[in-house]
Amino acid sequence: MVLSMVLGVLSIMTCPFFFLSFPAAGLSIIFAVLSKGGEMKMEIMPKAGAVTGVVGMVMSAAITAAMIILILTSPLYRQRLNETSREMYGITMDEMFQQRYGITLESLAERFG
Repeated sequence: MVLSMVLGVLSIMTCPFFFLSFPAAGLSIIFAVLSKGGEMKMEIMPKAGAVTGVVGMVMSAAITAAMIILILTSPLYRQRLNETSREMYGITMDEMFQQRYGITLESLAERFG
């Protein structure tokens, strides 16, 4: 009952981190539904947990989608990302993407942009 609410709030607090927020939101919704049991109505806490879980899931998906769109469409942002990646790993983000997936970010941006 309380776990659903705690996980829902956690999913909202960690929404920039997709790998934390999305599972917490999913578990929040699952625990809210499971707390209902055989009753016809859901109590206030699990209902609030389900709502906060859905809000956390939507926020997390929106932030992740916005970051992907930003990487694909903004040359300035991608240049800074490539510079940072070269400083940290000795290879640009574009080169890493090319090696891993066999496609350039420019062609991906043209395909979806």
